[in-house]
Amino acid sequence: MTCVLLLFTLAMLPLTVASVFNDVLGPPSGAEYPLSPVPHSEAAATHTDLRVAAINLNEVQQTVTLRVTGYHICPTGCDWNDRVRLFAVSDDSDMEGFPPSVTITLPPSLDALTQNVELPVEGLPLRYPFDEYQLRLGVALDRVQSDGTIQAVPPAEAVTHLFVTMQEELAQHTMDAPIAVDPGTVQPSGTPIHYAYVALLNFHRLLYVRVLAVLLVLLVTAAAAYAVFLRPLQDLVINAGALIIGIWGIRSVLTPSTVTYVTAVDLSLSVVILFLLGAITVRAAVFLYRRSDLRTLRSRRD
Repeated sequence: MTCVLLLFTLAMLPLTVASVFNDVLGPPSGAEYPLSPVPHSEAAATHTDLRVAAINLNEVQQTVTLRVTGYHICPTGCDWNDRVRLFAVSDDSDMEGFPPSVTITLPPSLDALTQNVELPVEGLPLRYPFDEYQLRLGVALDRVQSDGTIQAVPPAEAVTHLFVTMQEELAQHTMDAPIAVDPGTVQPSGTPIHYAYVALLNFHRLLYVRVLAVLLVLLVTAAAAYAVFLRPLQDLVINAGALIIGIWGIRSVLTPSTVTYVTAVDLSLSVVILFLLGAITVRAAVFLYRRSDLRTLRSRRD
């Protein structure tokens, strides 16, 4: 078992080092993923460019903060504003009403408009560092006329008038390439919402965070087992407190200070501590049994 653990550690270290170097020395922002199926070269004369960057993920509140930067290009002089709505599309077919959304209104101008918005995500923080979060991002385009009337742009027309680029700029998470979803499969019935694009966004922890968590928990478990089975009972009892503090101190290495809830790492370390205390108790019971006269009295009765 010791050799297997050593081989597993040696096999995982290159992946960990590569992930750390990629995160530290790589570009500060993630790759850009266009959500529009139409190339930007086929854009209409009047169109809107939207860059969406995920900049913060709150696991407790189950929200993701998006920084939206947009341009409404209108060389002929438009008398309307483009209104882009971002939706957190739910797969709950029994849900009534509109899904959670935010609105960005862009007047015709070459000046960039930047706005931070929040949308809910789905995930389970308890599984840290293997927790994953999902956001089904729906995008719809409307035109706000000068008299205040709102005209929804049909999806067939919106693909050449709205171009959306997604990017990840998170500190402790990374984002996979967006997965395109057919808007017709998530179209809410009985609502005037017509999605131009729907993309499934998956967020998860960095690779080295996951690998380090597994390796450190396994190694501290092995260290606790060595101490229980190889050290004399007297030294083990005296140093039990230091062992427990050392095991629990691994948590500060594996989890950031913002994680204040119970995670899979906490449960794993708790199991290791229970194993350590239980093994010490068993060894103490065996030691006291051997030092007592119970065996002598039993042999005399027999």
